[in-house]
Amino acid sequence: DKSGDYARGALQGRCNALTTAVTDAAFLRPAGAPLGPGERSLKHHCLFIAEGEWSPTCTRLGVAKTVDRFATAIGMVINMELDPSHPRTLRSHVANMGLGLNTLKSLGIDCENLEYLKGETHYIAVTVRKKSLLDLGVLKEDKGGRELLKADNVDLDKLVAAARKVAAVIGIPETARFCDFHPVKLFDFSSRARCLTPFRVLGVAGDLRAGASTAAMDAEAHPLLRAAQDGWHAREVAQLEEVRTAKAKARAEADEKLRA
Repeated sequence: DKSGDYARGALQGRCNALTTAVTDAAFLRPAGAPLGPGERSLKHHCLFIAEGEWSPTCTRLGVAKTVDRFATAIGMVINMELDPSHPRTLRSHVANMGLGLNTLKSLGIDCENLEYLKGETHYIAVTVRKKSLLDLGVLKEDKGGRELLKADNVDLDKLVAAARKVAAVIGIPETARFCDFHPVKLFDFSSRARCLTPFRVLGVAGDLRAGASTAAMDAEAHPLLRAAQDGWHAREVAQLEEVRTAKAKARAEADEKLRA
């Protein structure tokens, strides 16, 4: 549950939120700016970010996002080395019911679904219920928000043991080794974030020699960008207002029927 990290705004319901950020001038600096201890400079004209919903880079670059919230959903990802001598009968598959999930449930691992991909490695992704992870001791305490899956709340030995059980049910031999890179990971996908705009335009304000600073120019940089942004915002507000009006009307009609 990531709800503690987001706030609702106007025309937003219980399952929607908005996260905002301010450009961090200490993170995005002009070329030639002095570096601190352990820092290195990455010169670029265009930067593509693929860090996921909690991207620290997006936050420091001032990227605003809308967030859709769902019920608590925890994923377990397992990567194991693929040995050519392993059984060739294993095939990639997806399961959301059946013997495999029932067997896992009998072992204390209650999963909603499971995906196995056989490629360069054995890749397994399962949606596992939080209660199972707590009962198995994988999660030490039932905490809220980001605290739930923090390293200090996860027993790695028990997590690896649970992953080994999942692999065994699929048919992966006990001799298979976990990959050195991301062997077993837990992640929270109980919400989905989308950027309000698909890009940001950032520039340097002032004289570099006199201590220039960074500035956001998303809408200001070009009249066409400004017009497109204003148009999108007007359409978005109108659509949200239509949804709000329809829900209010439906609620009023339901109340009227109850009073009748």
